[in-house]
Amino acid sequence: MIVEFAGYAGFDFVRIDVSHNGFDPPTIINMIRAAELCDVAPMVRVDNDPFMINSVLEAGALGVYVPDVSTAEKAKGPRNTGHLFMAIRTDLFVSAEEFRERMDTLIQRVHDRPKAAGFSEILVVGEPESRMEAQRRKNGIPYSTGEFASLLEEAAKAGIAPPPLLR
Repeated sequence: MIVEFAGYAGFDFVRIDVSHNGFDPPTIINMIRAAELCDVAPMVRVDNDPFMINSVLEAGALGVYVPDVSTAEKAKGPRNTGHLFMAIRTDLFVSAEEFRERMDTLIQRVHDRPKAAGFSEILVVGEPESRMEAQRRKNGIPYSTGEFASLLEEAAKAGIAPPPLLR
């Protein structure tokens, strides 16, 4: 809930610290998604681990902070870790309508390709996230058992009743 509070309070970004807590990957992903839904940029503090850096970037983190990179040797740690974000003004080349038509055609061609064994569909970039967003907007953002227990504990420490959803 802290991520949501930061977003609704008008902060520009929230730093999710993965290095100093026991957040499991689903919780980290939920926090990144919550940040996106609350219009606050998710920045993630991670250890110098290429797998974790890639994981949080793929989950939607807009940036990572890797502490204790104080020597050239430590800076060489994460390799082959990168993402490319590109913005193109397509209206300089084709009309918005033509661009949409071309993209719809491309997506349909991808969807129509033969599926690999064991798969029922082929998704394009953004489709899993769009589905998850629709589900979360409808049903809310799930919290892990640990997060839920922590919120109840903090409410008890503060001497206040937890919100009805947490009871």
